[in-house]
Amino acid sequence: MSHNKISNETLALLGEAFVVNTQIEEISITHNDLSLPNGVKFLQSFKNMPNLGKLSLNSCNLDQDLLQVLAEALEGNTKITDLNLYSNDINSEGAKVIAGMIKDKTGLKSIGLSNNYIGIGGAREIASAC
Repeated sequence: MSHNKISNETLALLGEAFVVNTQIEEISITHNDLSLPNGVKFLQSFKNMPNLGKLSLNSCNLDQDLLQVLAEALEGNTKITDLNLYSNDINSEGAKVIAGMIKDKTGLKSIGLSNNYIGIGGAREIASAC
């Protein structure tokens, strides 16, 4: 679902659908605004997706608070192999959240963080987590 100008109402509906359909293995939502009020509920719905292996949330306005919600939602996920968070203005503090998120993800094969502001400190945190 790329470039759809997802509304707050649509995020709520998707979040409800994801809570019910736990077999989804791949989500790609790029160039949309997840900072809307229901963005938190939407990201929390990933907690109910134990088979989620590929996740792309590129250009979705993920601030540090939303990254923390995402990290908590993926905490028990052991199947994630690909995580793409391109172009979200992630800074070094956000990189620390990402480092914590991927620390125990032994199946993670690919992480995409292009077009962010991670800096050397954030890069060190992520490298250490890998």
